[in-house]
Amino acid sequence: MNQKYILLILSILTIFISCKSPHERSLNYIKQGNELERNSDFAKAQDIYRKAIDAEPSNATAWFYLGNAKRNMGMTKESVSYYNKAIELDSTFADAYANRGDAKFSLKDREGSCRDYLKAEALGKENMDEKTKWCK
Repeated sequence: MNQKYILLILSILTIFISCKSPHERSLNYIKQGNELERNSDFAKAQDIYRKAIDAEPSNATAWFYLGNAKRNMGMTKESVSYYNKAIELDSTFADAYANRGDAKFSLKDREGSCRDYLKAEALGKENMDEKTKWCK
């Protein structure tokens, strides 16, 4: 009888150990989405990034990549809302400011893009000179 209980306990522990945390699941989905984006499969990447957000709604990186997928699909206006969410979750996310700036620039929002470019630069984003030179 004792062996059965030990096996049961070991089985239960194995199940718990193999379960990933929401953050780990989210990161795994982000990696999958990034691979799909590298293969230009933006629609599938978008679905995977949504799974990352479902697993961990507070993951700013997942929102950022969803914004990138939307933008790559030509949904620039919609991408801004996802960059907004990434920035809301992490106000120091320089890449989110830079990409939101690019999206705003595409939407002819020069003032908004300039603010975002300058913020990204202030947060340490490198190689922003070309984008910020007309802002200063």
